[in-house]
Amino acid sequence: MAAFYGLCLALMAVMRLAPQSPLGRWLNLNFIQEPLTRMAALERHQVIFLVIASVMLLAASETIAIYGTFEWALISAFDLSVYLDAVAVTAVIGVATRFRSVMQVLRGRRVARTTPKRGARRRRMRTGAGTAPAKSANDDDPAPARASFRFHLAAA
Repeated sequence: MAAFYGLCLALMAVMRLAPQSPLGRWLNLNFIQEPLTRMAALERHQVIFLVIASVMLLAASETIAIYGTFEWALISAFDLSVYLDAVAVTAVIGVATRFRSVMQVLRGRRVARTTPKRGARRRRMRTGAGTAPAKSANDDDPAPARASFRFHLAAA
């Protein structure tokens, strides 16, 4: 095992210290550029599937005991990855909708801040004919006349 670690350290040293050498270019191509190109071609649900499948591989004996065979475990991992992908897309759409509404509110506040305030002006005093001032309430004035209503029913 120590020899393997020593080989890995030697290869990392070549990649780090001599990247322009033929061995450094070959290592960079095969261990860096090719895997990144292949990983960039993966779709989101495939990445989720790989994560779920790797977790199931870590608990392989329990997974096989639950599902019977490893193929059924991979089928359920695929179903779970599709479900999680749909949940993630729904969450992103919800966040985008909320973000858009928050931005509209903030734009509205910015516009309201830059426009002159209409309510800040002083109100104009009314001029013109006003009503007569009300008499003070005292007992010396005569009692007001009461209105009497008489309903006449017309004979049909």
